[in-house]
Amino acid sequence: MSNPKHKLDKQTAIPLILIALWIVVCNAVIIALGIHHGWTLFIACMFFFVLQGDTKKKLKEIFIGGLVGLASSWLFMMAAMALTPTLGHLMGTMVPLTIVIMALIVLHPVAPSVFNNVAFTYLIISTINIEQVPANTPIHMITFLVGGAIIIGGANLIIYLLTKAAMKKAAAAKAAELEAEAAE
Repeated sequence: MSNPKHKLDKQTAIPLILIALWIVVCNAVIIALGIHHGWTLFIACMFFFVLQGDTKKKLKEIFIGGLVGLASSWLFMMAAMALTPTLGHLMGTMVPLTIVIMALIVLHPVAPSVFNNVAFTYLIISTINIEQVPANTPIHMITFLVGGAIIIGGANLIIYLLTKAAMKKAAAAKAAELEAEAAE
């Protein structure tokens, strides 16, 4: 049985279709250009749609948090490489990892735009191929900033234009209604 509260009408379907098409186009461009770090901008786009709050707050959390997460993975890796020869593999890895994770979690209440779920996500994903962190961090940051701004900007523009068109249509309908009432 379908839930009557969740229906796909024209007003809901059009924005969703346009945003989905925008994401498909962005994927095609990334594939065509051979950009291997596209995950950075798609994670940013995902956070744009799942984070609560106004757009300005969300963008701040996404872009600052993403950079902090990517920088944290680089700092973690650099510290681990420096400490491992003297502390051994386990402690050389665990000491910087503990510091980074503690900072992201414990400092969240103090600076939520900096230490947040976005930062934690980027830390985790960027360290999946941990050996590549030192080499990939700069390109991850650039792809994240430029690509994230493009994909989120495009989605936000679609939402803005559709909202503006809907408001214009509603205003015209209201004006026609008032005109009809005045004619009676």
